[in-house]
Amino acid sequence: MRSARFRGAAAAHPLTPASPRPILRVHPVRPMLCISPPQFDQLAQGVRSRASRRMIAHVEQHFALQARLAGRPAVEALVEACYRQGIALSLNGERDLMCLLSLQLYYGIGVTRDRQFAVFNEILGRDDVATPSARIVRAWREGMAFHDRIAGADGALHRQAIGRLAGRGLQRLAADTTPIDAAGAQALMAELWPEKHAVLAAVEAAATPGLLTQVSAFARQQRIGGPGNARLLLALAWVFGIDFALDPMLPPMSALPAAAATGDRTALAAADAFLQRIVDPTGAA
Repeated sequence: MRSARFRGAAAAHPLTPASPRPILRVHPVRPMLCISPPQFDQLAQGVRSRASRRMIAHVEQHFALQARLAGRPAVEALVEACYRQGIALSLNGERDLMCLLSLQLYYGIGVTRDRQFAVFNEILGRDDVATPSARIVRAWREGMAFHDRIAGADGALHRQAIGRLAGRGLQRLAADTTPIDAAGAQALMAELWPEKHAVLAAVEAAATPGLLTQVSAFARQQRIGGPGNARLLLALAWVFGIDFALDPMLPPMSALPAAAATGDRTALAAADAFLQRIVDPTGAA
C-alpha cells in the first residue's frame, strides 16, 4: 500500500486522471504521407520515452521519500513493470498507465492479483465495464476511496503499520518458533494494521483468508518452512502487498525469500534497517 505510502503530508490523491486529450482529426489528402514500419516504431518509442519521464517525475514528486530510499533505477524499473502490466491489461493511454502506476504505489506491484484488494481489483476483469480504459479508471477511483478507509487521507495509518512492523523486527518474527494457525495469523494482521483488518472484515470477508492462501502457496513454491518464516511472509505481504519480494521500490525485500529458506540473517538485517529508514525519514537522507 505504497500508500500515501511514505509521502508525509502530501495530498491524499496526488493523481487525478486527466480528461483524454482531444483527437486531432486529419482529413486525408493526396499525396499522403507514408510512414515506414521502422519510422513508426521510432515514433512509438519516442512517445513512450516521454511518457516514462513524466511517470518517473510523478513518482519522485509525490512519493519522494519512497523514491529517495529506493533510488532512481528502482523508480525506472517500477515504470517499466507498469508498462508490462499495462500491456497485459490492454491499456493503451498514458492516463490509464498513470492510474495503474498509482495503484501499484499505494498497494504494491502485485495489486492486480492481490486477494486483499479484490474489492476493487476485480473490476479489471469485469465484462460489464465496457473498455480496459474504463476498468482501470474505475479501479483507480475505488482503490483511492478504499485507501482512505484503511490508511487515512494522508496515509498516516499505513505509516503506523510500517512502524509496528519495524518495532516487531523482521529478524525476531523469523526467529519465533511458536506455532501459528489461522487465528494466530488473523491476530498478527490485526496487531500490525488494525484499521485495515477491520475494514476488510466488514467489506470483503474473503480477503484475509485469500491472502493466507496466497502466502502459503508462495512459501511452498519457495520451499520456505517454519512458523517464524510464515509470520515473516504474512507480515510483509500484509503491509506491502503480496509481491513485496518483486517490488523494485522495496530493494532489500527481494533477498528475503532466499534468506528465509536458508536461514541467512544478513538479508533480514538489511530489510530491518530499510524499515527503520522509512519510519525515521530524518535519518534517511
